[in-house]
Amino acid sequence: MGSIGSIVSVIITIVMMIVFRQVNDRFAKRVASIIIITVSVGYIFPNVARTELRNKLTQEIISITSEKTVNNSEVISALKNITYAKGRKSHSLERFGFELQTTKEVIYLELAKDSLDSKAYWVYLPKYRAGDVNEIGKIQL
Repeated sequence: MGSIGSIVSVIITIVMMIVFRQVNDRFAKRVASIIIITVSVGYIFPNVARTELRNKLTQEIISITSEKTVNNSEVISALKNITYAKGRKSHSLERFGFELQTTKEVIYLELAKDSLDSKAYWVYLPKYRAGDVNEIGKIQL
């Protein structure tokens, strides 16, 4: 279940608690924990991942390996300005690996073409994946 689904479930639970006026302290703490975890996973992790990726891309890039044919220089340029994936009317298609070798480390990303915009790619950083739907942002080539 995604972040939105979890939030909706929590809201429904809270409404039910209010309607039936049965608020158990232990249960309320669990609901609060679910809200905190959902917000962290769904909103904070992608922001942390984007910041970390931008910082890593300041290193010199030695080589790039991609499982699909993409313009590597455009991808790198776009990754340096990666933003939050605005709008949800589209979705990502099949993911493919995109690996960067810098002077200090190997950065493994997954990219997936956008379902509506052939020049847009969804970006996933597996280190910050909490599920299959947690993209860290979207780039436009």
